[in-house]
Amino acid sequence: GTPTPVIVAGADCARRPRACGTRVCAPAASFPMGSEDGSSENKPPQQVALSSYWIDKYEVTNADFKQFIDAGGYSNPAYWSADGWAQIQDCSLTAPAYWSQEYPLLAGFPVRGISWYEAQAYATFARKRLPTEAEWEHAARGQDGRLYPWGNEFGPTGGNYFPSHATYTAPDPANPCTTPVGRFNRPPP
Repeated sequence: GTPTPVIVAGADCARRPRACGTRVCAPAASFPMGSEDGSSENKPPQQVALSSYWIDKYEVTNADFKQFIDAGGYSNPAYWSADGWAQIQDCSLTAPAYWSQEYPLLAGFPVRGISWYEAQAYATFARKRLPTEAEWEHAARGQDGRLYPWGNEFGPTGGNYFPSHATYTAPDPANPCTTPVGRFNRPPP
């Protein structure tokens, strides 16, 4: 699964500053969710109203997720839904499945290869929750309704997708498909 930023459960940020550490406030808004382009599941766009919420600015890193593991996250059912707990018990997981491979985990890189249940358990551990699909799309598109978090043009400097890493030298050649968290936080040079 894809790592998902998490948001603080029940937080109303209407009366608080626009930023708090690595979280940002997404103000209450109504926005067109979906698109006329792309897959049928996104068509047609529908107007969705959201209350304000806090959302993490960056993905969960391997270092963040390791704190969950080190604190007994995979042995404490309090963090897991019933289905999630059943899954990790059935699979005998004590960490994300791919963490046992022979390449090093880079602390500042996004955690990857986790299930939705693992993401949900981490969010519970961190006293947060996963964003809804509408919250995720709203936060990614911004207040101006852009197509991508970085703007309206799809290009290699905005995000990490297959053609973009051709111009990026990965610090771990065995793991070339991710980039450090925050790498795309600034405009390209």
